[in-house]
Amino acid sequence: MVLMMILDPVNAVTSIQFYKKVAQQSWARTVGYLCYIAFAFALISTVAFKLFVGPEIDKTFFWLEKSMPVLTLANGKMTSNLTAPLTIRHPDDPDVALTIDTTRVDPVTPQMLESQKVMAYVTSNALYVMRRPGELRVFDFSSQKPMSKPLVINTDFYESARRFLDKILYPFVLVLVFALFVAWKVLASLFYSLVAMMINSLLDARLPYNALFNVAAYAQTLMVIVRALFLFMPGPLPGAALVSLAVTSVYIALAIKNIQGPQAEP
Repeated sequence: MVLMMILDPVNAVTSIQFYKKVAQQSWARTVGYLCYIAFAFALISTVAFKLFVGPEIDKTFFWLEKSMPVLTLANGKMTSNLTAPLTIRHPDDPDVALTIDTTRVDPVTPQMLESQKVMAYVTSNALYVMRRPGELRVFDFSSQKPMSKPLVINTDFYESARRFLDKILYPFVLVLVFALFVAWKVLASLFYSLVAMMINSLLDARLPYNALFNVAAYAQTLMVIVRALFLFMPGPLPGAALVSLAVTSVYIALAIKNIQGPQAEP
């Protein structure tokens, strides 16, 4: 089915005559088309994510490699060679900050993190992460399962973590965008099928709902391509919702009028 619909996006954008064939096809093929363009959009989104977000992720790991002291987690305790608290801040975002004090055993309070303007605090026995103002999430090291050997958090650890994240992050983005896009486009097709019903009534075309749904699904193709292109732009598409409504409605109207054919003389 995929091989048969490879050129469908091109035809959906460039040929109004193509919509006569679309109107006659089954719902299953239309849903298959939505899955096809969803996969293409997810693939393009993943590439854009890799190009724009990937370098920032790598930069963060390199910052950690250079800034973080060597930490060792063993027997429920975090140790280091620090003799005083150390606060490190991301060079590009000062709000991303962490305080390390492996000599501390007393609990950390939300007020401490807020006063120091840090997101997390590491002590000898726990990691404290600010969830929201006034609320901390605590990871108690002593509650972790015993390890066969100490966990050393050093440059090799961050490099391994970066490579592991590369392996799982981009497939995850691909699957997530695909699932969200399919759900979004099915719902959007239902909405635009209502628009198609109104246009169908105004033109007195008397097309069945199955044909209108198919036309509504394919009529969104141009805006899918436009949105994909804007993934590589510095900003979002201005007035995206209104532009989508206008462009898709025009495609639907032209398609229905073409399917309807010339009206007979009264």
